[in-house]
Amino acid sequence: MPIVGDGTFQITQLESGDYVLRFSDNYGVFNSEYWQDQRYFYDSTVIHVDDGSIVELADSILDTRSIDVSRISGNSRFDVGVNVSKQLYPEGSVPTQGIPVVYIANGYNFPDALTASPAAALVGGVVLLVEPDSIPSEVAAEIQRLRPSRIIVAGGWASVSPRVFDQLSTYVASPSDISREGGSDRYEASRSIVRDAFSGTGSDYAIIATGANYPDALSAGPAASSIGAPVILVDGSESSLDQPTAQLLADLGVKYVAIAGGTGSVNPGIEASLKGLLGTSNVYRVAGKDRFEVAVLISKLFFAEADYAYVATGYKFPDALTGGPLAANNGAPLLLSPPECLPNDVFGEVMDLDAQSLVLLGGPGSLSTSVENLTLCNPQANTK
Repeated sequence: MPIVGDGTFQITQLESGDYVLRFSDNYGVFNSEYWQDQRYFYDSTVIHVDDGSIVELADSILDTRSIDVSRISGNSRFDVGVNVSKQLYPEGSVPTQGIPVVYIANGYNFPDALTASPAAALVGGVVLLVEPDSIPSEVAAEIQRLRPSRIIVAGGWASVSPRVFDQLSTYVASPSDISREGGSDRYEASRSIVRDAFSGTGSDYAIIATGANYPDALSAGPAASSIGAPVILVDGSESSLDQPTAQLLADLGVKYVAIAGGTGSVNPGIEASLKGLLGTSNVYRVAGKDRFEVAVLISKLFFAEADYAYVATGYKFPDALTGGPLAANNGAPLLLSPPECLPNDVFGEVMDLDAQSLVLLGGPGSLSTSVENLTLCNPQANTK
């Protein structure tokens, strides 16, 4: 909606209903904001319009562009996951019946939680990390606080032991409320998690990522969640798509696939197989020169704008694994950064999204105070 030279605007012929009004500056000089000087959607005021009515709004003045920077950290990877969960469900916000689901994953291995993150986001769940053979005390306390209707253990016995499974069963009402989604390897476990979460709804879309490494799938999680889609891990070194994954895509009714990562992550033969199944125009690869650029390109593909942007280190996985559902809940991308500085294109994407808040996942050991201070890796380059 354009604003005329004297600063006034008029919207006509609106249908009866509720609206939220957001002012933005296409040049990035001023902050965007919602009506009545609110920076974030969750604080915005709903404007009700009736047929034939006229609603007059007071002046709105935009402030000079700034970004709120915050951090979610903890004493350990397990503690960070708990603190992310508390952001998603602050004190007093846990429903009387408890939250829908908690996914439990091994805190020292990444594959199981990569698929669990968008699965949890689909129904408003969280991902918490555990030791292979024990539940950290802070995690146990958080599970008790959340009172989940269901607990899903992501991965086989080698990832989360039977002993931990038995301990987890004490936090649900019935033995039928806890299950394990695992398999003979990380790929079967991924398919099992996706089937459990998405078989009831299906999905037109899916994101395919390698299970041999984590960066591409980390950023893919909130992107997939933004369209209610799963992330499915494959052996990216194979020369063609495996039959079980092809069958899963068919069973879910998937029509479009995005491949996260370049040909070094997911073999061109897998891309060719997908195009043979779905049609050439229905398969798109998101590739870049490195993990940081891939994350930016995934964000550009799935997010036109966002109040928030989340950033995690691109060199370790735990913080981003548990942060995925929170980013998804806020309609935000998950971007990656090295520990010592913020890549220029990452900062550029934050500006392009018109994000008001940048949330760092992890402590200074993961993302330094230089990242927190928005220190660019190449300050001489033009980022906008």
